[in-house]
Amino acid sequence: MKFKIYTSLFSVLFLLCFISCKKTSINVTPPTKITKPVVIDNVTPPGNRFELTQDSLFLYAQQLYLWNTELPSYKVFNPRQYKTSSTDLENFENVLFQITRYGINPLTGKPYEYNFKEPTTTKYSYIDDLVANGTLSNTKNDRVKSDLQGNKNDIGYGLTSVGPDNNYVIFLEFVTPGSPCEQAGLSRGDYFTSINGFSFGSNYVTEIDRLVNEIYKPTVNLVGVKKNGESFNVTINEARYVSSPIYKESVINAGGKKIGYLAYASFTDANNSENVLTNAFANFSSAGVTDLIIDLRYNSGGYISTAQHLINLIAPERINGSVMFHEYFNETVASGKAVILEKQGIGGPFNITTIFTKPSGGLRNIQNVVFMITGSTASASELVINSLKPYINVKTVGETSYGKPVGFFPIRIDKYDVYMSMFSTKNSAGEGNYFAGLNPTYSIKDDPTKAFGDITDTNLAASIAYLTKGSFANAGKKTILLNGEKVDMNDVIIKPLNDNSFKGMIEKRK
Repeated sequence: MKFKIYTSLFSVLFLLCFISCKKTSINVTPPTKITKPVVIDNVTPPGNRFELTQDSLFLYAQQLYLWNTELPSYKVFNPRQYKTSSTDLENFENVLFQITRYGINPLTGKPYEYNFKEPTTTKYSYIDDLVANGTLSNTKNDRVKSDLQGNKNDIGYGLTSVGPDNNYVIFLEFVTPGSPCEQAGLSRGDYFTSINGFSFGSNYVTEIDRLVNEIYKPTVNLVGVKKNGESFNVTINEARYVSSPIYKESVINAGGKKIGYLAYASFTDANNSENVLTNAFANFSSAGVTDLIIDLRYNSGGYISTAQHLINLIAPERINGSVMFHEYFNETVASGKAVILEKQGIGGPFNITTIFTKPSGGLRNIQNVVFMITGSTASASELVINSLKPYINVKTVGETSYGKPVGFFPIRIDKYDVYMSMFSTKNSAGEGNYFAGLNPTYSIKDDPTKAFGDITDTNLAASIAYLTKGSFANAGKKTILLNGEKVDMNDVIIKPLNDNSFKGMIEKRK
């Protein structure tokens, strides 16, 4: 048969909901040279459902992948060779992983999607098993943990290890609003010393695997100490709930200024995010806020449309109608030659330019914004920061961000939604390509020992110092209270434990 896609595997409908899932480390088989051709004259061989799904992953990439010109032919790549893993999904992930080994970043000599922290995983592209995650089922499925509509089915915490390997403490770096963890009275800055009866803190290397296994269980018993010194011993069960994407909103009075502080968790869809963001900025306006601190330390992305909404809320009125950012697809897509998109019912336009469209009300003349960032700050969060840089005074405090200047929309293949890097973004000044992350203006390690909005949080204190005194040099001594002692932040070792959140910019398309 002539070169074509196995159309019965696809649906013209695709699901825009994302299910947050932990990245899987796959059994990596390196690309090999093919000694026996599997195609002749651009003809694909017949195959079963598994093989045709493998084919489809590569054939879609040939047209849609951002770096598609660097991919070899079907014959050379031979997607069907990746079949030694224990499950179909792992084999499909291996095909996608091998696709992402092409497209080499000349600055590093490694693939753009090389994950320096987890080299056997992709940094951006991934596959969502819709059946396993329950999103193709008419019934609620316990395997669904989180999505970008604010729906959760978990304990509702983010944890981080603070201190040296032989004397570390596990802190709650965030507690999801409305979660069982919050209902149990716990919050950011509390720490615990045992989980499900397992005590830890003296040997990180030997204890970490057991610790991670315990924190993902559907029921956890936590023993520890709250920020006020009060001990706790609570048992928490995972549950379904709808969460607000805002951790904290407040107005800080400092140095004769009114500073709006917003800790924002995720760029969820319009129904979950837009009203709460709009209301937050309306409150800032009513309070007479003149400067902003946007805390994106644990915000790893979401919908581009929601990112646009936040950008417009922050932007001063004078830049209304100016370029916010550009999207760049590969030439095949941009020129309308990606005919394979017809199978998904997806059309253009592509290579889009987005402009500022200031909503009524809210703040109108913000000139100074400090963004608080960490290595978990990714994609849509980085888009917000980069889009505002050409127009107002933007500073960043914390650690180098994740580095994801690319986005995607889902491609339905069989029972999977496939997210592969499809477009890059640049701001109005042509700045982008921050694959290594956005470097902070003022470098300081994260301080998970204090509540969101606590002005003694070293990161927030540095941000306030800049906005009120004009220099980070006035931020004061960087110390953290650990095990009852003040420790220099430069000496603190911080390791997030369950940073398995979705990292990406999703574009809504039909």
